[in-house]
Amino acid sequence: MLKEVKAIIIETIFPKTCLSCGKIGDFFCQQCQAKIRKIELPLCPFCRRISAQGHSCLKCRQKKALNGATVYGYYQSQPLKLAIKALKYGNIFGLSEYLAKILIEKIEKDNLQFDIITSVPISKKRLRERGYNQTELLGRVIAEYFKKPFFMGLIKAKDTLPQVGLKRTERLYNLKNSFVVTAGDIKDKKVLLIDDVLTTGATLNEVAKVLKKAGARQVWGAVLARE
Repeated sequence: MLKEVKAIIIETIFPKTCLSCGKIGDFFCQQCQAKIRKIELPLCPFCRRISAQGHSCLKCRQKKALNGATVYGYYQSQPLKLAIKALKYGNIFGLSEYLAKILIEKIEKDNLQFDIITSVPISKKRLRERGYNQTELLGRVIAEYFKKPFFMGLIKAKDTLPQVGLKRTERLYNLKNSFVVTAGDIKDKKVLLIDDVLTTGATLNEVAKVLKKAGARQVWGAVLARE
């Protein structure tokens, strides 16, 4: 009850406004939400060929640890890009529930089956600078909705350069040996891995390698946007 009253007071003083056009009401007004280009066809997360249910295609799965991924929309859709940046850098924590909700709709639509949820971790240095991990905020909301455990035993053991702007080979080298499973039992579990933006799939795949080495049976990505 106290939480609800607090939320009402905050929303009264600081009403939600559309991140794209400024209209009062919600983070996206109906007109701006309609501008988001959703990803309707299931695609391989690596080569982007059409692939049933978003599985890594036959060619890619021979080299990749990630079983597949579901992605909500295209990053270049201005409202979605603004929302992801606002959550990541703008400390607008209420966005985590809003963005988690649209990702939940995509997960349910694609009928993903999983036992446990985790998110792509950030380094201790980045966590100190930002104060939070936006993918963990999303993952915890999604885990609570599906009544699944949120796995905390995955960490980023070393600081790396931002992946943005790096070439494919540089991305792979940049992430090598940066993720570690430190605790917890995920043996034979189907893991749902949450992230905000998918570019080449290098990050998701590197995390999937570590999770499978720790015993995970399958690792699927669930991502807000694809570049």
